[in-house]
Amino acid sequence: MSDNLFIGASQELSLASKLTSEGIIVSTPLVDIGVDLIASNKDFSNSIPIQVKYKSREKNIFFTGKEIDSYSSKNVYIAYYLAKDSWFMPFDKFLQLAERPENRKDRAGYIKLKDKADNLDQYKNEQGFSLMLEAIKNA
Repeated sequence: MSDNLFIGASQELSLASKLTSEGIIVSTPLVDIGVDLIASNKDFSNSIPIQVKYKSREKNIFFTGKEIDSYSSKNVYIAYYLAKDSWFMPFDKFLQLAERPENRKDRAGYIKLKDKADNLDQYKNEQGFSLMLEAIKNA
């Protein structure tokens, strides 16, 4: 069993804890509905599904074609952890910035961090977390 599975699970728990400390109600689906967490404001008037990804060696924000199909219709926020950095953004923003080469049979999409750094700054680390937090509280 890969260590990444354990690290990924710890990232989900860490994010859930951080959101909870900010007054967000966090749930984990009992069945696999394609997202890891559901974050709601205090009066449950707004809920946002969150997909958490952890990659230890990847240099891009990457999703398979199947994942893209699944998340595109769900108003999903992504929390993407690469080594020591993290990005928090609406999945729609990922789709706007992602490259999806037509010659890829897996229909995957990815954002090359080195090429899109300026577009991603607002979603990176604490600044990105704050944007996600506001989206949960105020949408």
